[in-house]
Amino acid sequence: MYFRHLTFPTLLTGAVLFSGCTNVDPHSETARGATIGALLGAAAGAVIGHQSGEAAGGAAIGAAAGGLIGSQVGAERDREIARARTAARRQRELEAEIAREEAIAAGRNVTDREVFEAQERARQAEAELAQVKAERAAAEARIRAIEDAERREADAREETRRLQGG
Repeated sequence: MYFRHLTFPTLLTGAVLFSGCTNVDPHSETARGATIGALLGAAAGAVIGHQSGEAAGGAAIGAAAGGLIGSQVGAERDREIARARTAARRQRELEAEIAREEAIAAGRNVTDREVFEAQERARQAEAELAQVKAERAAAEARIRAIEDAERREADAREETRRLQGG
């Protein structure tokens, strides 16, 4: 038989490499299941095949069967994970909608006076911010004026020393 010429490590390597030749995310449970299934199937097939004198053939068949079964188990796990993520996303959306509805309900109890007071506090904070920004800009302008005057003084003193010969 053809399998007699193939060595077990060659078949095992082929099974592992072949199990990764899928169009799925290599980090998915499907890929992981196929790889583990192929490895376990190859090992079990080699043991069973060895008893009938066909270790290599048994390993190849075991790797194929194990890879197929493992990928199916992994795919189901991927589906379970996707269902759990979808359920969690729906739960978050529901909670956000409930919070929004509660905020609307709470807003019915807010008086015009409370709204006016909140707006007035915001205006005061904005006015304070504008004042702080203006004070900062003025301070920066004074610093630049001092730096300019000191530079002009240093230039004038240097020119004076140069003209006096020293």
